[in-house]
Amino acid sequence: MLVRFTTEARNELKRIIDVFLEYSGPMSAERFCSLVDEQISKLVKYPEIGHPEPLLAGHRYLFRSKSINKYYRIIYFVNDDTLWIFDFWDSRRDPQKLKARIR
Repeated sequence: MLVRFTTEARNELKRIIDVFLEYSGPMSAERFCSLVDEQISKLVKYPEIGHPEPLLAGHRYLFRSKSINKYYRIIYFVNDDTLWIFDFWDSRRDPQKLKARIR
């Protein structure tokens, strides 16, 4: 299965890593990147492992989410043989902002 990132997902991942680097240091940032890689590897093997995202119901694609750690989730969908990483979401944010981001 091919894995592709939207521009927004790439930008958000970079922003999250920058926050880890600034506030927690390079080891924490590296640990977070390893967790992201691990979860994406799981999604490639088992794309339906993530839960359907109820806030994003009714869109053209079935958006799912998979936890990375206590706070962050991967928002993704599968189209044919491609796993699209659509966004990285901090679950401490207002859920309505997620809905607004995915329009």
